[in-house]
Parts: sequence; C-alpha cells; structure tokens
Amino acid sequence: MNRSFRMSVVLMLLLLGQAKAQQLMILKDSVQIGEQYYVLEEPQLANQYSNVSMDIYKKVRNKSIMGSYFSASPAQRLKAKKDTLKALVANGTLREAGYGFEHYELFYDQAGLLNLSVSIQSFGSPFESRQAYCFDLSTGKILGKALFVNHKGLLKMVDDQLKLQKKGLKINLEALDQYEIVNRKGAIEGIKFLITDTVNYRNSGYEIFEVDLSKKEIASYLAPEFKKRLKF
Repeated sequence: MNRSFRMSVVLMLLLLGQAKAQQLMILKDSVQIGEQYYVLEEPQLANQYSNVSMDIYKKVRNKSIMGSYFSASPAQRLKAKKDTLKALVANGTLREAGYGFEHYELFYDQAGLLNLSVSIQSFGSPFESRQAYCFDLSTGKILGKALFVNHKGLLKMVDDQLKLQKKGLKINLEALDQYEIVNRKGAIEGIKFLITDTVNYRNSGYEIFEVDLSKKEIASYLAPEFKKRLKF
C-alpha cells in the first residue's frame, strides 16, 4: 500500500467518524431576489434522535413563520419556505408580507447535548430577534438553567460583569437560560450568557449583551451530570 493511498484511507475514516458523530445538520436552500440570493435554513437531527426530534423542532420553530407547517419534516418545511418566498416575489407582495428568515447557529453538538440559537429577521426590516436553546437529546427537553447549580451565586457573577457594560439593566434567574457553550474543536472554553435588554426597544429590536465566563469561572457552577458529559 503506497503512502498516498494510506493517507486517503485515513482521511476517509476521519471524515466518516465526524459524520457519524454529527447530531444536527442544517438543511439549506436559496432563492434569488434581484441580484441577491437569500438563504433558507432548517435544522435536521440525526435519525438516532427520531423519538425526540419533532418535540425539539416545535420548540425552535417560530410560530409566526410557516405556521401551517409547524409539524412538517425539516425537508417539507424548507420546501414550504422556498415555495412561499418564490410566490411572494412573483406576485410582488414580499415586502408587505413581512416574510421572516430563520438562521440557526450551532454552538455545541456532542455527548447528547445540543446548544444552538435561532435568529429571525423579516425581509426589508432591520428588526431581528434571537433565542438560544440547550437541549438534552436523551429527553428532548430544554435544559436552560438546569445545566448549572448555585443559580444565585452564578447570577451574581453574571450581573457583576453585566454592570460593566450596561448599568441599570436588571436581570433575574431567567437570564441563566440563554447561553452559548463556547468551544474550540470540542474542547470547552467557557459559557457566554446572552442577556437581552427587553426594556429599551430599538428599530433593530432588543439589544443583546454578552457576558463571557471562562472555563475556570464556570467550572464550579456546572451540574455534576453535565460537567462529566462536557468533559470539564
């Protein structure tokens, strides 16, 4: 076996291993409007999570977008998004229809844990909303603050850092439900909390402040069960 062939086999095995480990993929399509292409997205869980996938889809899908396809499969919902968008473009009613684009950002996708955010923006409008989720794929339930212990202590740490950015913005325990698991190639580097200022409305929506806690700072606040799964 020559060297180049061995390298090809190793690369193929690595790629297959990565594909096997992937819990979520984002299906994508696009529609051309004028000179620009607008991307449509839809999340799809691996077949092994079919028992909880629809429950998760219903939680991340916005009810005001394609509501009649709320229980569709990812491929069906993506097609419905595209067909609707093309119809609105064809009849010239896209702008007044307020068509919304969903964008999914994946933060963590390992060990039966799924952490992602969903952003929604209407065509022709600066308004954008963003919601983060962390799921336990063994149950299909949103973890939220259940990922952590000593909620009051953790909230104080987040609040102290938030005050350096935005004085006067008050938060409660619900702030611990919105976060990004920061990782690099599977190695956890910390937790980034996403704090939405729901008091001061702007044309582009509510401002989101980010509070970064390092791996060292967050370690003692992780629930033991998930600390093990995250390999802290």
